[in-house]
Amino acid sequence: MNGTLSQATSNLKAIQQQIDALNDLPSDAHSVQSLVSTTISGMFPPILAMQNQVVAYVQISNPQLKELESLVSKKASLVELQPIIDLLKNKTTDLKGSISALTNQVGTLSAGLPDCISKLSVIESRLANENSQLQATLNDVQSKEAAAKKKYYYLLALGPLGLLGLAAALAVHSKLKSDVNEYWPDRSFVPVGLLV
Repeated sequence: MNGTLSQATSNLKAIQQQIDALNDLPSDAHSVQSLVSTTISGMFPPILAMQNQVVAYVQISNPQLKELESLVSKKASLVELQPIIDLLKNKTTDLKGSISALTNQVGTLSAGLPDCISKLSVIESRLANENSQLQATLNDVQSKEAAAKKKYYYLLALGPLGLLGLAAALAVHSKLKSDVNEYWPDRSFVPVGLLV
């Protein structure tokens, strides 16, 4: 089947796979990820069942509609047409009820999704604040490192008497470099905008 519903189902499956593939999320985002994935996967069985009902309806209705068309073209009486009309009406009513039930079921399943969006908004805001704080701290530590380098080069420039100064500069530089690395030991976790 290659209709609109099949395409929508395929898109929904692709979205679920993308959501499931997300990793390294904050702990509070895992519950949102799980809820959204469960919601999406819960939609597939009723949608596929409905799709099968629609296909069956079409397979039954097409021959009946062709027969009805043939009878109408032969100017058949209403009495001759009525059994086919009643059959089609009953099948249509059944299908309409099933579609209504599916709509309610999908609505119930997706009712929690807006709450997920608000939870993600809070998480996003918190992460942005943490990112800003980390950026400020990193900038502060980097400026201290730059100041230490200036002192290092100043002491180095003292010349022959600068051997004592050089030793002091190396100690200061090493200490500040250690402080920077201690604060931020693994820069691979720094978001792209934080690395200078």
